[in-house]
Amino acid sequence: MSSIIGLETTDENCTSFQTFLSHIVRSGYWYAIYIHNRKENKTERPETVFHTTIKEYLQDFNKMKVYTENVFKDLNDDQIEELDETRKIFTSWQQHYDTKQLMKHAIVLFLFHKRHIEKFKNTTKTTQININLKIS
Repeated sequence: MSSIIGLETTDENCTSFQTFLSHIVRSGYWYAIYIHNRKENKTERPETVFHTTIKEYLQDFNKMKVYTENVFKDLNDDQIEELDETRKIFTSWQQHYDTKQLMKHAIVLFLFHKRHIEKFKNTTKTTQININLKIS
């Protein structure tokens, strides 16, 4: 599972399957926490956790998905879209988003990463890697 996948990258999140999958799970939490903290909460972002099995990553991914769903349950309709730039969420990558825009960004990023996983599966010669992420 620790196969190197990003030899030509300087992105530390793409050097192995562990770093890549850990990045995906952690990022999912970050998106939800940005939205949760918009309401003056002070939830800390999780540390990066590395696992040795896909099963553990899928468990973490599912926990992150449940956490995100619970954050959404606490939102009112008027908190989804924000036209006032000063009330938008300011991210660590220096962009402003309302909740709707941030979640669109998250969905596209997950789909983009899913594409990367499929590419890695197709180019990796090892038979030990079996990644099947389903976003539902």
